[in-house]
Amino acid sequence: MRPSGRSGVHGSPTLLEALSGVLFLFIFLLMYYFYVLYSIKDHKLYKGFSGDIPSRLLKHFNGGVNSTKFRRPLVLIHLESFDSKSEAIARESWSKSLEGGIALKQLLVSKGILDSNFSLNLNPAS
Repeated sequence: MRPSGRSGVHGSPTLLEALSGVLFLFIFLLMYYFYVLYSIKDHKLYKGFSGDIPSRLLKHFNGGVNSTKFRRPLVLIHLESFDSKSEAIARESWSKSLEGGIALKQLLVSKGILDSNFSLNLNPAS
């Protein structure tokens, strides 16, 4: 039985729920992403951008990207969204610069994602 205050037939979403889901998907598809992968194998970071993050990650995880196929398994450790492709590309370029690479690692350490040796933090603080 559906909770009170919600309409819909036999568990189907209301029109508002369906429209908000479509809107979310539409906005998600219009975004561009900067992402950071961590290689469990060599303990290094891979930084990239994509307009289709689910497909891009599947390619990485399945060995379909030359630069990461021999570095698997990989873990997605950071994701940022941008309104434009140029912003995502700029973030990726910055992250691959000496200054940006250091700043990105420091950010990941401050969030508890990497430890002080820049390895994946397997014991994050509670």
